[in-house]
Amino acid sequence: MPVFRMDFYVQATLENEVRLEEDSRKMLEALKSIEALKNVKMTTAQSAGKTWIEYEANIDVPQGSKAFFALLKRKDGKDPYNIFLRIDINREADTRENAEKETGQWVEEVFAVPLKGTLNITEIQIGTPLEIIRSKRSNRGSNKGQA
Repeated sequence: MPVFRMDFYVQATLENEVRLEEDSRKMLEALKSIEALKNVKMTTAQSAGKTWIEYEANIDVPQGSKAFFALLKRKDGKDPYNIFLRIDINREADTRENAEKETGQWVEEVFAVPLKGTLNITEIQIGTPLEIIRSKRSNRGSNKGQA
């Protein structure tokens, strides 16, 4: 069976404004509880007067992985979400469409569920980079003319 490279994003919004110290510890514990993640590391980053938390880890899946990256930040006008995850894995499937469907379900089960159970998430979006970009563009278009 062919192996496809699957790149998925998770974007989530918290119910309340991010409390970096407290919420970063909660997110670290949630990520460490995910069996597929190994060597989870957390660092604080700063630039242009903004502070955010970055997480890196290795994904342990049979077909192999390329990358895992996550961040926790305060919402801003450019990116109206608090949590971002990038999951880049290989997926064995008979077609690319099946690989995408199976990976999306796996990301929901393995990553989104533990985060929802640990943090007060009000909105979550899971998809390929193209799906997320299209969604972002359509949301921008639907907000035109609104005050």
